[in-house]
Amino acid sequence: MKVLFIAGSDFTIHPNHRAHHFVTFLEEYADCVDTISLKRFYSGPSFAGPWTRFWQGLREGRGNAVEIIESQSGTHIIIQRLPGRLDYIAQDIWACFHLQRLFDQEYDFCVFGNPDNVFIPWFLKKKGVIKTVIYDDWDYYCGFDNSWFVKLLIKIREKMCVSMSDTVVSVGNLLSELRKRQGAKRTCVIPNGVNYKLFAKAQQKKTHPPTLIYIGKLADEYGIDISLKGFSQVLREIPAAKYLIVGYNEGQYSRYLQDLADGLGISNNVTFLGQKRYEELPDILAQADIGVALFKPNDLMKYTFPLKVVEYMAAGLAVVGTKIGETGILIAEAKSGDALDCSPDRFAHVVIDMFSDEARLLQCCENAREYAKRYDWSVLFSAFFEYIGFQVAPEDVGERSAAV
Repeated sequence: MKVLFIAGSDFTIHPNHRAHHFVTFLEEYADCVDTISLKRFYSGPSFAGPWTRFWQGLREGRGNAVEIIESQSGTHIIIQRLPGRLDYIAQDIWACFHLQRLFDQEYDFCVFGNPDNVFIPWFLKKKGVIKTVIYDDWDYYCGFDNSWFVKLLIKIREKMCVSMSDTVVSVGNLLSELRKRQGAKRTCVIPNGVNYKLFAKAQQKKTHPPTLIYIGKLADEYGIDISLKGFSQVLREIPAAKYLIVGYNEGQYSRYLQDLADGLGISNNVTFLGQKRYEELPDILAQADIGVALFKPNDLMKYTFPLKVVEYMAAGLAVVGTKIGETGILIAEAKSGDALDCSPDRFAHVVIDMFSDEARLLQCCENAREYAKRYDWSVLFSAFFEYIGFQVAPEDVGERSAAV
């Protein structure tokens, strides 16, 4: 079996993206898994002006626009993105010019994610390089906060992703139903999951005060500012409480959050730990009781299946999140915490109640641990080949699933 996996810039920036787990799964069965991913046009400080970013990006790309990394599992091709709006319009077309080394290859199937990449599998299929195309549908990209022009381009590209693919693999039922309405030939659902064995290490808790934790991207739509405002109210009732925030930000949002904590007078109880390696997360989660997933109501979050919620549960944490999309469904189904409206007052009320009722908090944590077992990546991906109609020896998949 020979597979091509096309990811985006997430693959090189985020160490715990769904694409990494998908590739790891495919490497278990395929003789070769080649990957294509993107890197930023400019990698310097975010505060630099547009001209500085442009000229520095050109210098970074001079003679280094494409990187080739060979490994035992296959070849990884990393292509520099285009600057500004050119990136939205033609970055995948630009990428195709750097894929000549693949033209004499033949893959059994190709998995791709992100509508920014849609012309790459389309082009390679026309060239006869790939036979079957699977769209790994991990986000509703039209929901991101962009200009009307960019939203229009993304909308066109998303519909093309759905129409050209032999199978659409969505992260949740809400997103899968949307793709059916958009004309998908075949759909299935493989949710976001967790390396359960790794995160279960956090179930052995360290001594700590009542502690909240957020892990993930620091951006407005994730409601971290709302949770900080609510946490300031929690401290009036539980002065010893702590809030750990783990994550990265490509712009100035992390600075805004730190200034907000200072302005609320809670900076002594809030710790910004920055971005951490995937393997470090269980050790940090072992110092917390409640995971925060307070997403703001918008089109993006309406369809999201949050990876962080399942990781919180596998780590033995209760979860406080919003009712939006799959988040509220997960929390309610697992009986692992509370789903609420995105409000500082509601957040504070729920957190205070949970910390004040130790028996309920412990029960939520126990429910979370048990529920998360079904979301181990190995279990979730075990049906992938059946979904796409590709024949793999049943005992191979069975052995891997049984090892969970």
